[in-house]
Amino acid sequence: MNIFKEQDKNSKNNYTKVQEYLKRRLKKRVLFKVLFSLFFGVIIFTPLDYLNTNTSGRPIDKFRMYLLATIGKLDKRAQFIATESLDFGDSLYNVGLNYIRSVFVNEDILNINISFKNFKKLQIKRDQAVKDGILVRSSDDKVNATIEYKGKSYPVKLRLKGDWTDHLIGDKWSFRVESRKGKSLLGMNELSLQHPRTRNYLNEFIFHNLLKYESLPYLRYKFLPIAINGKHLGVYALEEHFSKELLENSGFREGPIIKISDQNLRGETQRKKIIKYESPINTVDVNNSEILTFNIDKTVQNEAKISQFRLSKNLLDQILKREAKTSEVFDLKLTAKYFALCDLLGAASAQTWHDMRFYFNPISSRLVPIGYDAQPAIRNRNKHLSFDLNVMGLFDDKIFLKEYLKELHRISKTKYLDEFLNEISSDIKKQIAVINKTFPHVNFLKEELYKNQKYIKNRLNPLDPISLSFAEQVKDYEKLKIKLFNKSLFPIQVHSLVYKNKTYYPSLKKSLDPRKKFKRFNYTETEFIHKKSQLLNNNITKENEVIVKYSLDGINNFFTTETTIIPWAESTKSSNRLIAREPNHLSFPSLIIDNSNRLITIKDYFVVKKPLIFPIDYRILIEAGTNISLNNSGMFLVQGPLIIEGTEDKPVYISSEKNAMGILVLNSKFRSNLKNVVFNNLNAPSVASLNITGGLTFYNSPVDISYSRFINSKSEDAINIIRSTFSIKNSYFENSFSDAIDIDFSEGSIENNQFFKIGNDAIDISGSLVTLNKINIDSAIDKAISVGENSNVIGNNLNISRAFIGIASKDLSSIKINNSNINNTEICLAAYQKKSEYGPGSIMLFEKNKICQPFNYILEDGSTINSDSQGLTPNTFNAYKKLYPSEK
Repeated sequence: MNIFKEQDKNSKNNYTKVQEYLKRRLKKRVLFKVLFSLFFGVIIFTPLDYLNTNTSGRPIDKFRMYLLATIGKLDKRAQFIATESLDFGDSLYNVGLNYIRSVFVNEDILNINISFKNFKKLQIKRDQAVKDGILVRSSDDKVNATIEYKGKSYPVKLRLKGDWTDHLIGDKWSFRVESRKGKSLLGMNELSLQHPRTRNYLNEFIFHNLLKYESLPYLRYKFLPIAINGKHLGVYALEEHFSKELLENSGFREGPIIKISDQNLRGETQRKKIIKYESPINTVDVNNSEILTFNIDKTVQNEAKISQFRLSKNLLDQILKREAKTSEVFDLKLTAKYFALCDLLGAASAQTWHDMRFYFNPISSRLVPIGYDAQPAIRNRNKHLSFDLNVMGLFDDKIFLKEYLKELHRISKTKYLDEFLNEISSDIKKQIAVINKTFPHVNFLKEELYKNQKYIKNRLNPLDPISLSFAEQVKDYEKLKIKLFNKSLFPIQVHSLVYKNKTYYPSLKKSLDPRKKFKRFNYTETEFIHKKSQLLNNNITKENEVIVKYSLDGINNFFTTETTIIPWAESTKSSNRLIAREPNHLSFPSLIIDNSNRLITIKDYFVVKKPLIFPIDYRILIEAGTNISLNNSGMFLVQGPLIIEGTEDKPVYISSEKNAMGILVLNSKFRSNLKNVVFNNLNAPSVASLNITGGLTFYNSPVDISYSRFINSKSEDAINIIRSTFSIKNSYFENSFSDAIDIDFSEGSIENNQFFKIGNDAIDISGSLVTLNKINIDSAIDKAISVGENSNVIGNNLNISRAFIGIASKDLSSIKINNSNINNTEICLAAYQKKSEYGPGSIMLFEKNKICQPFNYILEDGSTINSDSQGLTPNTFNAYKKLYPSEK
């Protein structure tokens, strides 16, 4: 019995041990699951940029670099994606969400069809470029192809593009595309299709939208899926190329687009790679590279374009030779904006000499940078300013540097970036969603822009920038002569200083020149005066201590700094006028000049036999009863407001002889006002390299014109208003050689005006918003009213008689007509498309209109002429060619 009891006891012990073993195993399994879940959660939900810094010395950073290098040896594309994923820093969970969201966004595929022979030609060219490490262009690069997009077919020529082989990795090659047979794609005749990586994805899109936001020339830029011969290649970036369509879309008149050629630089790089010769020294640089123009084939067929290119080339060449200042060659404000925006985005690539592009404005005779290939960094780890790079020595000009600092200060405010990003937020979301279809790891790191802003703010507040010393012995402490030393890289304006509890002010306002890199700073001697009526300053200064109040030149943001001044002790001392726009008003003794009020007055009888160039921001006043005669090459170039104060009894008369060149008002900050003026026989400036078409021209200058007469105009336009706000009222136009009023890229009103015997269009409106009211037009050789290039016009009480075309709307323009009368015209209304980069025209007839009997109209398919009750049926195609068969 004892034996059985012992066996039973042993069985119970064994059972207990088994239970304990199973419990331990269960706990381990649960623990393993918990640990695995935690590990999986960390992997999935932790941002890939966790603990990422801008350093490279920590073990984790070294590990990442080693890991990326290893991946690169296995697959270059995988290395790119891994590097970008770490830079963008999203978690794997968010990457998955990005892809899921992108599925619900529809974007039409752009299909490219290339014959087998042509594709093989491109492939051979691509393989050679990958082997050489650089793509070098030749004359036979282009092949014919067809693009299918949104149900339409576009014949094109295309070639491979890109400097380096990042444009040619794998099967996602970059292309330059040119339209053929006059069929433009998305309003563009030339564009690029490239891997979004080559421009750092969304950042280039942000760059061009920022240029657009600031009214600078910009490239149309978007993302869309691409297929070649039926093979889907994922999302590409579409980038507009350089043509007149770019300029017109940006609101600028056509002019040359030039660059400094990089062709020889490419050739040298290729040669080095072929012979495996590495050298930091290049025999090709900015100083021995040619200046070229885009669209050379069209340029050489037009004498005016050749002339403009030659002038633009000479201007840029003067900059490269340091023979001209930036402010004498470049549009001051727009160029300052451009470089400030590059700094905001960290776009250093947009400032290399061989990547920069320039537009020559044929009206202002100045160059404007066109943003291109900016490649703003995903994370800007090497921050600097455009000023630091000083491409082509542009920042050596004090006038330009002052304007640049002003723009930097403006765009460094948080509110500026908030408002810009808010304005384009919906576009950003859409473009990211399209990108995420192929690249779900990509997002928009807007905090990087705010970091750039913070960097700019810090640079605009340099540390301890001023030192000083006495220039002479202090006598009565009512005046101090001080040597001021600017230790910073920026010009500084000193507003006051406190010494021995007295406040002193400079007797003359003069900025302190910045120190030059790698050179010892110089001093500026300035006299400071104490105002006796002023109470003692509240700042109690120590012995030999000076408190200086200053600002960077051009910026109304004040700083103070404390510094020590060494007491004085004697020491040994150690020592083409229209293009330049240089004022010459002092050579006209009849002018009444008031420099203190920046006013110049003209009265009585005034004869001008050569160009009269007035100084910037001076108000030009012409008194009632004045008679001005422009003879020989006489003209006015006004760089401020023009005020003509004629009266009904004493109007102002302005007339000219055959060779005289009219009046140009340019870049006036203040509004001009012309009243009771008779303009007779005016001609436009006859300067080969400029494109000024008006006998009276206002460019970037607001103006009001009333009770005036324009008689016998000999110019292409009696009045040309460009990029300005305006009003023209109660005026009369007769016997104009060509157009009477030409409005370009402007906004304003034309009211209660009469037109008689007009040699071309009575009113020609392009790219503008205009209201017309009480207009009487009798006898216009071409169009009574012409509306084009994406204009919007409202017309009330229009009376038109004897014109080839009564009202024409073309190229994405719209005109709404009320209470109007049109008769005795060959064609009453016309709506059509003239330029392929635009679209159809629209005319809307509202109430109480009396339109031509019999009613004759021209309506192209796609354009519309509608009334409240019905729409007209299209009755032609290629309307422009039929209307004007002799024009090309």
